[in-house]
Amino acid sequence: MFYENEINPVIEAHYTNGSARWSASVQIAERVGGDRRFTHEIPVTGKREARKVAAQHGAIPWNF
Repeated sequence: MFYENEINPVIEAHYTNGSARWSASVQIAERVGGDRRFTHEIPVTGKREARKVAAQHGAIPWNF
């Protein structure tokens, strides 16, 4: 599914747990040829909302 010599970009969604200081968030990343670039970060309330955000952006949930 994922190869280091990809030509077409792959959109990924990375979930980060919340803490007392930081809210949970989803980071949208674009990967081309093994190089990952994070484009933006979206605050969410939990994994359920994170999956919805990933689907809205057409991203593959990476770690959730």
